[in-house]
Amino acid sequence: MQFCGLWHAHVKLSVHNDFGKCECLGCFGSHCHSCKTYARMQSLIMYTFEKTKCDKCLGR
Repeated sequence: MQFCGLWHAHVKLSVHNDFGKCECLGCFGSHCHSCKTYARMQSLIMYTFEKTKCDKCLGR
């Protein structure tokens, strides 16, 4: 299990998170307010496939 700083949840490595290559895996979310990756992914979630990808990654 890895920790996803984007959603603050534990996730299993799978095709949906590129088997651990997702930039938010392993981050504990302690600097999200200043993280450019976090800001970019948050903005993409509302408009692209990232929301579906993240929901599948979390098993929803």
